[in-house]
Amino acid sequence: MSDIAAAPRGVRIVRLANFVTPASGGLRTALQQLGAGYLAAGHEPVLIVPGERPSDEHTAQGRVITLPGVVLPGTGGYRVLTDRRRLSALLDSVAPDRLEVSDRTTLRWTGEWARRRRIPSVMVSHETADGVLRTWGVPAVAAGRAADRLNRRSAWSYSRIVCTTEWAERE
Repeated sequence: MSDIAAAPRGVRIVRLANFVTPASGGLRTALQQLGAGYLAAGHEPVLIVPGERPSDEHTAQGRVITLPGVVLPGTGGYRVLTDRRRLSALLDSVAPDRLEVSDRTTLRWTGEWARRRRIPSVMVSHETADGVLRTWGVPAVAAGRAADRLNRRSAWSYSRIVCTTEWAERE
């Protein structure tokens, strides 16, 4: 038996986000800064985002995995991860210690994925579900009701919800 103890590995924080492009603004910047901060603190950040083609690279913000994503019409080129089986299999293989999701609508299901595996999870709310739904053309009253249902389910699924703005918190 060796007298040298293995260096402790930081927490593997797997982060998911849709609506991120190489040239997008605030969310992309926030994800880069969080990843760089986690890495500097000794953790193992992994970011999974949609893109045109698959890739897996190590960057200044940690590991970045890109899965092919569907272009969402009318959004200026934003892509979304729609293949739940593929993403679930990837999450299982990456084996997160924590899951952090920056998407209130299309990736909301991953909170339940984490809950079933007893992985602490956080949804980072950069926007309102009501606002996203209205952007997609859902009438205001229906969007409000749907947002209420989504928010109740999210509160049950995730360990924590972090709102980055007062606007997101109000919903």
